[in-house]
Amino acid sequence: MLPQFPKYYVLVSALAQGLPSVLRFIMGCLPIYMAYALFGTLMFGKISGHFASIRHSMITLFSLLNGDSMLQIFDSIYVSGWAGLASEIYLISFVCLFIYSALNIFIQIMQSAFDHTQVKWFQKAQNIAGLEAW
Repeated sequence: MLPQFPKYYVLVSALAQGLPSVLRFIMGCLPIYMAYALFGTLMFGKISGHFASIRHSMITLFSLLNGDSMLQIFDSIYVSGWAGLASEIYLISFVCLFIYSALNIFIQIMQSAFDHTQVKWFQKAQNIAGLEAW
């Protein structure tokens, strides 16, 4: 039934093809994400409620990935002195590593799967068109 709707077929096929690679990539990033959450809890748990527990740290870091309340989180863990510099390095390195790198790699994996599926679909359509011309 789905091959009758080519746009949806290409989309669903791309998701099916890209999902295993995306899951492997997520599993590879998970230890780094957990390390950031643990570090945030240990360093800033007493300073800010955003990092009071591992669970809160993971939720806060996930909201940072989505761009939610960045300034509020930066302000909540900032203290003067070297600890303030550490908090800024911590958050900036997380943003750079996960938003600029990991999310773009995730997008590239799915784009590659979509392109590959689209090429296969068009080749199949050309083969069918060639057979109909016979």
